[in-house]
Amino acid sequence: MAKTILILAANPKNTPRLRLDQEVREIDNGLQRAQRRDEFILKQVWAVRRSDFRRAMLDFKPNIVHFCGHGSGEEGIAFEDENGLAKFMSAKALSGFFELFSDTVECVVLNACYSEVQAKAIAEHIPYVIGMHKAIGDTAAIEFSVAFYDALGAGESIEFAYKLACNAIQLAGLPEQLTPILLKKSTSMCIAGDSQTLGSPLSIMVTGGRNTEPELLQIAFLIGQYVILRGHTLINNGSEGVDKASAEGALAACKLKNLDASAKIQVFRPRNAPKPHFDFGNLQIVGLDYDERRNFVIQKSDALILVGGYVGTRNIARQAQIVSKPIIPIGIGRNDETAVQLWHKIRNGSIDNLPVIPIQDRDLQQIGPEQKDMERIALSSVLIAERLVQNRPKRQ
Repeated sequence: MAKTILILAANPKNTPRLRLDQEVREIDNGLQRAQRRDEFILKQVWAVRRSDFRRAMLDFKPNIVHFCGHGSGEEGIAFEDENGLAKFMSAKALSGFFELFSDTVECVVLNACYSEVQAKAIAEHIPYVIGMHKAIGDTAAIEFSVAFYDALGAGESIEFAYKLACNAIQLAGLPEQLTPILLKKSTSMCIAGDSQTLGSPLSIMVTGGRNTEPELLQIAFLIGQYVILRGHTLINNGSEGVDKASAEGALAACKLKNLDASAKIQVFRPRNAPKPHFDFGNLQIVGLDYDERRNFVIQKSDALILVGGYVGTRNIARQAQIVSKPIIPIGIGRNDETAVQLWHKIRNGSIDNLPVIPIQDRDLQQIGPEQKDMERIALSSVLIAERLVQNRPKRQ
């Protein structure tokens, strides 16, 4: 049976103009030429009001709902009123609305700025929801949408389509490949349950490669989110790549939980270094050079999660081993990257003759190269950090 895609477009008169016509046209063209074009029916509603939204859902009974337009964080998603002006729909209202259609809708795409708040709420009822954790430009939004539906039209899964769409933004030379966030119903429910059983808050350092693959940056972003959602503090070097991605994830979680980012994101830079690659969190100047900063930050951290990385990450891992700090290496990426090599060394029981806090094999498998679920990898890494710190032998 063919799946129905419902596109809802709204650009109220009192909001900046968007190229929504180009976005929808490109999606339509892509599906028309797709290998499995007969498996999709595309429906469009323009200048959508809340009543239009309700009627379209009842008339078309869509499997995928795609909103393109404006979002404003906590304020909501911008529909139009009877005069063509912005009328926002809140996360609570959208969540309750989609709960009524949860037996038919399998994916919701909110291609609007700061729509992660609404996406989180909708994901309580819908299997897959995509939102934007910050502002996204017109060009990046179009690149994402076109690639996403190109993949679905080729018979790929929603998760693959999401990854391809994020990569399309990067291939276009745009810096917003980490802006779209994929949420899954089961994951959202799991977070709520896990957070209730949390012990003492930790200071968790997340670091790794500066120039790494989009998939690893997405994992770093999700790890940063889970560090905050589990009640911990993120320790950050303020570098580009993995450090920046994890900090952005932590910031998104702080906004979701109404937490003060300057209290939950601790950024450390040496005096002779440039400013951090982002402008949020609590910046502290430590030491004159990177070596002094590195040693201080490792001592301050309860555990370290490593993603990718080369020489700098290798030096961090070695110093952490010397002072017996728990290290959780994500074993996904290129074979020459520090985290991947360290994952294999821990699995084989050989860590350069230096001590290491042992990780159980079943835990290693959760963050290893066979895993494909980025949400699970990210959450598992934080849960492993908690267990390692809890079980760490006390100094006499």
